[in-house]
Amino acid sequence: KMKTHPIVVSLLIITIYSFIANFLFIPFLGFYNDDWLYSYKGHFYGIKEYIRLFSVDRPLLGYLFGLNHYLLQDNVLLWHIIMFFIKLMGGYLLFYILYKLWPKRLAAVTSITLLFLLYPGFLQQVVPLGDQNYIIDLTVWITSLTFTLLAFKSRHRAVFVLLSIIALILQIISYFILEIFVSMEIFRWLLMNNLKHKVKYYIPYIGNLAIFLFWRV
Repeated sequence: KMKTHPIVVSLLIITIYSFIANFLFIPFLGFYNDDWLYSYKGHFYGIKEYIRLFSVDRPLLGYLFGLNHYLLQDNVLLWHIIMFFIKLMGGYLLFYILYKLWPKRLAAVTSITLLFLLYPGFLQQVVPLGDQNYIIDLTVWITSLTFTLLAFKSRHRAVFVLLSIIALILQIISYFILEIFVSMEIFRWLLMNNLKHKVKYYIPYIGNLAIFLFWRV
């Protein structure tokens, strides 16, 4: 008999529960709250209006809104589906990070990932256009964290440098989309706890943080 790998079982549980909790309701959802404002702006004024709206404090956000509106237009169903899968991808990446840290604690890793995806503390999942920045930026930041972890796991200096550069680019992108993710950097620092000379490795990330804070202030 073929045995199913425990990781596959965990990923299936995460996927099935996410679909039951969120995806099944998508056909019954519409646009809410800020969805209407940004849909109106995009529909009647186009991408330039998004760029103008966010040019002062969140410059990359305008381009993100503009690109997504160009691709998805006013298709309510598609907006909900895309945002669901972006958040689910963030959950998969979080699972990967946690499993790499605690390979012998698969049950705990699975539970934390489920909590991340299903806990109703974030109530704006049903506002896919107006609050896309939260959903997308969280996944961007987790992706940055994933590349940081991969860099530290690599044994080749060139690979380490390449992966670190990608992590740094995603880090600064996440800040310019939504500044609140500055506070999440504590998790990257904790990720480095087992590293020798972790301060030295963290200096580039501190540099990114300093550049952004200087610009923002």
